[in-house]
Amino acid sequence: MKAIIMAGGEGTRLRPITARIPKPMVPVAGRPVLEHLIRLLKKNEITEICLTLRYLPGVIRDYFGDGSEFGVSLQSRVEETPLGTAGGVRACAEFLGDEDFLVASGDGLCDFDLSACIRAHEEKQADATIVLCERKKPLEYGVVVTEADGRIREFVEKPSWDRVYSDRVNTGIYLFSNRVLEEIPEGAVYDFGKDLFPALLKKGKTLYGVTASGYWCDIGSPEAYHRCCMDVLSGAVKLDLQAKEIRPKVWCETDPEDTGAVLVPPVLIGRDVTLGRNARIGPDVILGDGSRVGDGATVRETVADGALIGENVRMDGAVVQRGVTIGQGTVVENFAVIGEGTAVG
Repeated sequence: MKAIIMAGGEGTRLRPITARIPKPMVPVAGRPVLEHLIRLLKKNEITEICLTLRYLPGVIRDYFGDGSEFGVSLQSRVEETPLGTAGGVRACAEFLGDEDFLVASGDGLCDFDLSACIRAHEEKQADATIVLCERKKPLEYGVVVTEADGRIREFVEKPSWDRVYSDRVNTGIYLFSNRVLEEIPEGAVYDFGKDLFPALLKKGKTLYGVTASGYWCDIGSPEAYHRCCMDVLSGAVKLDLQAKEIRPKVWCETDPEDTGAVLVPPVLIGRDVTLGRNARIGPDVILGDGSRVGDGATVRETVADGALIGENVRMDGAVVQRGVTIGQGTVVENFAVIGEGTAVG
């Protein structure tokens, strides 16, 4: 089976994290969220992948190349004008050929068993299968109502509590029969949720929902992004961190110099990170490649991607982007989000 990843998102709700990078390139545990998805597809034996790009496509192409470094064959299509989610996939018809295919959003993090979802789709011989997951508070997601056999009866987009008929939400991962491409107008703006799925239901096509077990998070806001990173550290999501665990729940890609810094797990430290004397790092901290922490600094519940954190700084619950400088003695807390290249005195 081939896959199409929708990776054209600008991520306006995620700013300032996405001020200079497209949403799929936002780092989670030191790797772009899109890389985690590509590695998940490969793990599930899906190695032919096409990306639909729009916002800053060169950033994504430069990073992933032809996919060989990640063990996949990667192509891409750039939308000069937005075509919507389904319209962008329709533009990849030549890549897909006559096979069934998987579509996924490039800005979600999950650890689903996609092979099990594919088997369910094939057993039902469905026109479309939507991968669902359970949410205790489904108000911010599209809720999907199914029959006992999994056949989809209704979609409720971001419902009020009086319209919450199900706790299963749409993850943005879809499996399609190739015949569905005929239902998408070529070169037109067309969306899965607003256009294609209602049209398929109206025509009596077979739409099923399959509920996947495991972790899924759409990093649509700074709060969701911070929560997702903390979930990685807690082990709620199963990821290959590509770092060695030097002691329980302390992962380092390269061993930092011993300066007397205290590491309180869980902590993930990237490459070429410098820790100052008597600094206290953790719990719940990710320090991305090239980060520097000054003497006596205290950092907890924070994601810092290549930032310079000065002496005696106190950081608690922050997201700090690459190239940020936090001056000596500064206090950054209450889930502050500081965009790339900013200097805080």
